[in-house]
Amino acid sequence: MELPGAAIALALTPGLVQFLKDLFGWEGKAVTALSFVVGAVLIIGLNLDPLIPGAGQWVTLAIGVLSTGLAASGYYKLAKHFTETPDTNQNEG
Repeated sequence: MELPGAAIALALTPGLVQFLKDLFGWEGKAVTALSFVVGAVLIIGLNLDPLIPGAGQWVTLAIGVLSTGLAASGYYKLAKHFTETPDTNQNEG
């Protein structure tokens, strides 16, 4: 069974956006635009095979690289952000 392109894009987009956000130091509206662009590129890439025969193999390779490398790094930082406890010393003094 093959996952639909939208499911793959939904799974990869948060990790890739987090990675790129940290890499470039972006915040605010720039990150919103980045999220759109990353999602659009993934969806377009995942649907290229019918338009360009043979593109599916390269897209599958690229998705594999992204999901195991960049996305893993981004998800680590994203998970760390949500699991950290606030520093109570900042509220003192």
